[in-house]
Amino acid sequence: MLRRCLAALIFATLVAPGTAAADSASLLAKAQAADPVRYAFVVANKAEVRATADNRSFTIWWQPSGSNPPRGVIVPLHGHDGYATEGIALWQPYAAKYGYAVLSLQWWLGGGEAVSDYYTPDEIYPIVAARLAEKGVAPGTVFFNGFSRGSANSYAVAARDAAAGGARYFGLVMSNAGGVMANYPPNQAIESGTFGATPFAGLSWAMYCGRKDPDPATNGCPAMSAARAWVSRYGASVVLFIDDPQGGHGGFMLDSANVETALATFASLLAARPAAPSCTLTASPSWLSAGGGSTLEARCTPAATAYAWSGGSCSGTSGPICTASPSATTRYTVAGASSGGWGAAAAATVTVGDAVPPSEADCLFSWAEDRFPSLLSPPRPASQATAPYHYRLYGSSGTALGISALDNRLYYLDARGQLVDLGLAAGWSAQAGCR
Repeated sequence: MLRRCLAALIFATLVAPGTAAADSASLLAKAQAADPVRYAFVVANKAEVRATADNRSFTIWWQPSGSNPPRGVIVPLHGHDGYATEGIALWQPYAAKYGYAVLSLQWWLGGGEAVSDYYTPDEIYPIVAARLAEKGVAPGTVFFNGFSRGSANSYAVAARDAAAGGARYFGLVMSNAGGVMANYPPNQAIESGTFGATPFAGLSWAMYCGRKDPDPATNGCPAMSAARAWVSRYGASVVLFIDDPQGGHGGFMLDSANVETALATFASLLAARPAAPSCTLTASPSWLSAGGGSTLEARCTPAATAYAWSGGSCSGTSGPICTASPSATTRYTVAGASSGGWGAAAAATVTVGDAVPPSEADCLFSWAEDRFPSLLSPPRPASQATAPYHYRLYGSSGTALGISALDNRLYYLDARGQLVDLGLAAGWSAQAGCR
């Protein structure tokens, strides 16, 4: 009883403020009581436990340190009467070895065995997709695998990811010891064309069956052979089919060779995946007076097919170019996406400064001469103008001080001929008392 209360208390601190934690916390406590060893494994490995938005259940996320976002994610869907702690405990050692993260959803709600005691595929996919999006996971970098009842639901979950409107996170789907149930409404939706004629087009699939499975027609090799034909009919490419002569219903995870074979297949798919765009962002001009305009342009390699902008009026821009007229200094960012996923954001800053007119500029030059006599001598030479600069030359020190009309910045030319940017002239002018 004490252990259950402690689990509830811990979980209550993990859910959003103001959210009732009774259902999710109770389910977590039930998972702890059912398998305290695996629960302890989750805690020891500092996995992140999060209540689902409806507070009926929870997810568990683990990732290796220093991999943000992770280069690959394993998403296991447990079997009947199962717990998400199982997915972390079974897959984390492999994930740690290969540098992948693990996201495990508690999709059984802790009641009986009716369909209503589980999340449906329509409920599973948005939960999984939201967590992957939050973690910055790129399309095509998820190994989604369902076991037993989870396998029976893997087909409909994959349809939602691969069809129009899905994020296409799944680079490899694995159905492990759970065939296609033709009378299951989510599968009937696939057959009726709800997700298009070939909802699995371009999707790679793996399958496992054990010859010693006690229910061959539903979960064993006859069932999985039929499932292979079924997903192929709807466009999937079955790249791996493990027919285990010694395996029972849970034989896939009991033999590490099976797991390594599946992970090798996933790794090869990741290696063949196109690179995400690497972008640079330029602003021309990058310095301007209030009311002026700047053109920001993203250049991405490989070419991007979508862009995500932030900063001032550029937020929401859909193409590679944005024209902005900031009233204050503004930082802009843009990220590009392609079939290889989203690349890292590039940034550029447009600095806004007030113009310093020549009468004011001369006041600033005189102040600087008095303050730095060894660098600017002799003082009070005649001011000159050569576009875009208003400046003074100092014969003894062999230096110059000027303001550029292009960016309203103060520049110092030293005796070696090196130009030094001293910052916005307006700031120096205010410091000198010239405005």
